[in-house]
Amino acid sequence: MAELREGVQRITETPLAYPVVSGGIRRYLLKRFRYAIIYEPTGDHLMIWAVMHLHRDPNYWKNRLR
Repeated sequence: MAELREGVQRITETPLAYPVVSGGIRRYLLKRFRYAIIYEPTGDHLMIWAVMHLHRDPNYWKNRLR
């Protein structure tokens, strides 16, 4: 959980620093675990769409989009 909290903190501080994976959706890789935070910066908010295991189907989270 600490690693996830740190990731969210980093995303909050510099939301445009991480690579785009689809449209305006970006990905932050956790350092110690094989997980990524899939998120979308929108104005002054962040929408976290998924915290995904990197060995799972990389597109499974796309059905969560509006």
